[in-house]
Amino acid sequence: MTLSSTTGIVDWGAKDETDLDYSPFPLLTRANAENATQFTQEVRLASTATAPVHVGGTPMRWQAGFFLFTQGYDQDAVNSYLPSPLVPFAVQEHSPTAELDDFGLGFYGQGTLTMRERLELGVGARVDYENKEARIDTSFDPPIAPPHSVVDERSFANVSPQVSVSYRVQPERTVYASAGTGRSPSRSCSSRVLGASFGMRDPRGAIADDSTPIIADAAST
Repeated sequence: MTLSSTTGIVDWGAKDETDLDYSPFPLLTRANAENATQFTQEVRLASTATAPVHVGGTPMRWQAGFFLFTQGYDQDAVNSYLPSPLVPFAVQEHSPTAELDDFGLGFYGQGTLTMRERLELGVGARVDYENKEARIDTSFDPPIAPPHSVVDERSFANVSPQVSVSYRVQPERTVYASAGTGRSPSRSCSSRVLGASFGMRDPRGAIADDSTPIIADAAST
């Protein structure tokens, strides 16, 4: 059995100021500050090529693991309005002041049975959960207008199965077919995708003939 782990950390920040009126006076300016942090972690267990497990006397390769990620994004964009160079203060509009937080966790597993050294049957599945939180505020300083806030939170969960079959016709030719489903929760609504593929490839992995129809059903929240 082999164990592998992959960790990723990304942190970035940006600050910029823009003169929007292009005059010698700071009548209309914009200051923008952004910061984002992302953390990902994947841990995978798998059988070794020389020591597969046996199911009823049939060798089976397998792998299983989990994937976790968190992401936080903050932004504060300020538009400053100075009515005249003779006015000692500016009106500041915070548009937006934003906080976006994502969390996701996925578990997956796959097993491939090898029968008579030519036929391989594979079955796998992935379970995903994702939560998104967002808060976007607009306000003025001094408060010449009431503030406005948009707060939302959404969660998605999905099970994505996959099955595959391949047969080694000749040492240099393998015929295969696979089918599976998935769900993309990253858009404003969650949509299911059905996929299937079949074809022929040589031992080096080059695909001699391949067809992959993809069908997406109606999006659903």
